[in-house]
Amino acid sequence: MKIAILSKGPKNYSTKRLKEEALARGHEVRVINYAKCYVTLEQGKPQVHYKGDTVKDVDVIIPRISSSLTKYGSAMVRQFEMQNVVT
Repeated sequence: MKIAILSKGPKNYSTKRLKEEALARGHEVRVINYAKCYVTLEQGKPQVHYKGDTVKDVDVIIPRISSSLTKYGSAMVRQFEMQNVVT
């Protein structure tokens, strides 16, 4: 399974542990700083971009949203949900 962990802090203990456990169970894991993501609408299809690339081929996201960016983080989660990614 391809998992994306949405976190501002890839070095945070909880984020590192989630990644370690997912890798130990054979999953592909990517940590994405949701604060550096943006959304585009092309032909009515929302796409999430990170570091200049479209985020695709993600089966599941694990949101680790900080209280200071709750609204923005929630908006990113909604965009993934609109792409039928499980949260």
